[in-house]
Amino acid sequence: MVHGCKKGFSAHLLMVSLAVLPIASLAANSFAGELKAGAAKERIAIPSAFYPNENFSVEVQPLQTRVLMLQNDDDKAVMVVVDMTSVSVPLVSELKALVSEETGVAADNILIMSSHTFSAPHMQDAAHLPSDEAKAKNKLLVDAVFASVKNAADAAMKAMQPASVGFGTGTSNINVNREILTPKGWWFGADEHGASDKQVAVVRFDDMSHKPIAFIVNYAVQPSVMNESVGADGGRVVTPDLAGAVSDYVEGQYGDGAVSLFSVGAEGDQSPAYVSNQYKLTRTGEVVREDAHEAGLLLVKAQGDRLGAEAVRVAETIEADQSAPKIAVVRDSVHMAGQKIPANIKDIHVTTSYDYPPADPVEAPIALLRIGDIALVGVQVELSASTGMAIKANSPVEETVVMGLVDGAAKYMAASDAYDRFTYEAMNSFYAKGSAEALADRIGGMLSDIAADLRK
Repeated sequence: MVHGCKKGFSAHLLMVSLAVLPIASLAANSFAGELKAGAAKERIAIPSAFYPNENFSVEVQPLQTRVLMLQNDDDKAVMVVVDMTSVSVPLVSELKALVSEETGVAADNILIMSSHTFSAPHMQDAAHLPSDEAKAKNKLLVDAVFASVKNAADAAMKAMQPASVGFGTGTSNINVNREILTPKGWWFGADEHGASDKQVAVVRFDDMSHKPIAFIVNYAVQPSVMNESVGADGGRVVTPDLAGAVSDYVEGQYGDGAVSLFSVGAEGDQSPAYVSNQYKLTRTGEVVREDAHEAGLLLVKAQGDRLGAEAVRVAETIEADQSAPKIAVVRDSVHMAGQKIPANIKDIHVTTSYDYPPADPVEAPIALLRIGDIALVGVQVELSASTGMAIKANSPVEETVVMGLVDGAAKYMAASDAYDRFTYEAMNSFYAKGSAEALADRIGGMLSDIAADLRK
């Protein structure tokens, strides 16, 4: 549906075909074939020999890989979500090659995403590790992730069956803007009045008996409830955090092998409302932290259950429509002015002034998946919630979703006002002021082309 203003809620279910177009191509074709979908999840089995590492000492909940594969005739696409904080561009390329070999899907038609849990160790570039021991431990983690992706992709391919797809939105209040004004400048906390995107978007894939095969749940929040929280032994716990709790809730409600993939929205300045190691602004204007330790896991489950319950409520409103919409994947990129970030992230601190040092220009890739009048906009960067909301509000395609950390991780791309306030996201960005608005403009043009095609 093409629209002039956004509606508060929409839901429909569409029989679809799938075609993937070349990079920067906005042409779309109609297909009469049958959509097939398959989904699977696989544990990331990190060996005990990996621990301790990065101060992680114990796994309290297994990390997972979740894969969704779509096919219509010869046209295929795969979405992979791994429970990692991020996946570097070189590793994305390697994972795409692995999935392509396993499924026969072209690498350009594969989206690699992280759930962005902050409670998972990082897959490192071995060349930059300081010792043979560090390299050996890193290999244990990388091998575990790659094995999980391989097995999940294989299982998703084998589970392919005729399917239909639908979309709906709802609302949840478990996120909050994480930037607060202190006497020393803007820093981490919980701003109840700051910009925050409360929309929950759900894409649902059903089999021909209307039983769910898979869900994509999108919400603007960093899954960081347990970020920097430590247990009784002084070590951090490994957990898929809020993203895993949401997926577990949705999958638990439906059973029968239904798989729920969590997609982060424009979450650069969005924190869970309640975190284990929380920042607190005192009466005197100081920012202090207070850690709930293992008790913070209760906050993970409570907020995950709430967000998951809203996703399920939305999913239950989606009704079938046996139409056959046009499908396309569009890839593009924007050339941006660059800036340098501090060599050590710990050098970023609260301040009332900061000189943003310029750097060489950088590219910001965009991957847009169209399913009829549904547009899933994927970017590598972490956008501010205000930017994500502006993209959706200004989109001529009513069902527009913004997804971050798609095909890599490129840190923050903050809105212009964040640079004026000297926020953490602005200082910890490879992109100069104005980049977010330029990216949003390019995305708007891509969405306008889709809307024009819908009007034909």
